[in-house]
Amino acid sequence: MLNENEKQIIFEPTLPIINLEDYLKSTKSILQTKVEAKVIVPELENDPEKQSFAKTGLELHHENDHCAFCGKEVTSNRITKLKSFFEADEILDFQNRIKKGITKISSVISEIEKIELLKQKQFYSQFSVKDVNQCIDDKKREYIDFLKSCKVKLEEKEKNLFDDNYNLKLEVPESFIHIQTNINDLIKKSNEFTKNIDLNKKTAKENLILHYVAEKCEEGKLEKLQGEIEILKTARHNAKKILDNEIDKISNEKKEIEKQITLENSEIKRLQTKIKNPEIIIQKINEKLLKSGKTNLKLKYIETEKHYQILNSDGTTREITEISTGEKNIIAFLYFKESLDSPELNTGKSKIIIFDDPMNSNDDTMQYLIISELEYLYNRKDLYEHFVLLTHNSHFYLKVTHSRRVRRDGKNAYEIDNFIRLNSDGELTNIIHLKNKKEDFVTQYGSLWKELKFLYEHDKKDFMCNTIRRIIETYVVFNGISGNKNAESKMLFNTNSHYSEVGDLETDTNGYSREQIMGLLRQYFQDNNAIKHYNNYWKE
Repeated sequence: MLNENEKQIIFEPTLPIINLEDYLKSTKSILQTKVEAKVIVPELENDPEKQSFAKTGLELHHENDHCAFCGKEVTSNRITKLKSFFEADEILDFQNRIKKGITKISSVISEIEKIELLKQKQFYSQFSVKDVNQCIDDKKREYIDFLKSCKVKLEEKEKNLFDDNYNLKLEVPESFIHIQTNINDLIKKSNEFTKNIDLNKKTAKENLILHYVAEKCEEGKLEKLQGEIEILKTARHNAKKILDNEIDKISNEKKEIEKQITLENSEIKRLQTKIKNPEIIIQKINEKLLKSGKTNLKLKYIETEKHYQILNSDGTTREITEISTGEKNIIAFLYFKESLDSPELNTGKSKIIIFDDPMNSNDDTMQYLIISELEYLYNRKDLYEHFVLLTHNSHFYLKVTHSRRVRRDGKNAYEIDNFIRLNSDGELTNIIHLKNKKEDFVTQYGSLWKELKFLYEHDKKDFMCNTIRRIIETYVVFNGISGNKNAESKMLFNTNSHYSEVGDLETDTNGYSREQIMGLLRQYFQDNNAIKHYNNYWKE
């Protein structure tokens, strides 16, 4: 390519567009057309060979000539009769139609034969025209063979006008369109190369230099590289040998460890059958109750009767009626938690652990015990597939989830665990999937404002009054100020709470809109010089 001169721009040739389907249809139409002779010549009827012979004789002989075949005189009457047979108008028209068809096909064949191949000298050496030219040659041959077959059939029909027994079956070749596209693409590449000939030659020269340089480098380094390869092969063999030895060693150690684990598991099962499982559970429960300050609450398992007794600190039995709801709840909670490790529950199936308001009716001392036990359980991923904790107590929620919500690694805790709030308007429950800490409670007091916002948006005025009363009560306790002095709002908020007296139940929120109720709450904070506090929590 470096020695090639710049080529001239090549213009795209246009290959002929010929509808061969139409030629096939026209040829078949002529072949299947039957004409009738106007004058009957008995000796020629239904004999195409004699008809062809007689037609040729009519063209060669004149009146009073002697027939070249039989030697008889050709009379004027015989000539007239044969002309009437062959030269009727319908026959002449049909003959002309055949001649036109033959002429048209010959013309198209000539046009196909004139299609020229691409000249390699017009293209650069990297653009070979061989394949394209082969396609052109093949396609020309297909077209010509097809057209010649049609032409031969028409010529046969011309000799046998009265015969319609022709069967023409030809497959129509595909057009030149695909070849035309390939020609255009090749010419386009060559012309673009011509436009950038200087840059292309420079690139080719640089690549050639780099090729020779690489060859020289390879020649000089070949022996060295072969030596290095042998060294690497030896090193690889030695390393593989060492690795195989280490693998065998680790495999043997693994088998020994697995054997030891099997023995240990067998020993654990033996000990579990020896020591009663209920005794293990109550021992753990009693230890945790004692550490939490419950000195007058102790469980004892009665083997003979297969049940538990509750003892006071002096060892006397406590009746079930003497045990508070909170004490029952903490015993049930701890028993459930300790039972999760029982062999009977080790079925191999995945578990779902659900706690529904475990802080119900428990004092603050038990709250911290429950929280620590829940945190321990949550981290025991081997015990469960799903862990669900439900609670109405926002204070308990903030404490029990603190370690999960406040992460030191900077990750979004709400994308790792699922925090869901269920808000009820008394009829339907709205499920809110919290996405970040801004959507969650910050304090129990803050949760009351979020609850109020939810009730306001759902126009639940009765529930709004109860929540507002709790907001005011909490604000009064924390700020050491007097309660609500506004008679109207005090009556409204208290009447619609569960603290209202029976006689006040006739007063309801029918005369107030949700906006008016919020206006009374705003007035309360304004009267106590705390309008900024109100605006901070209430953003419409």
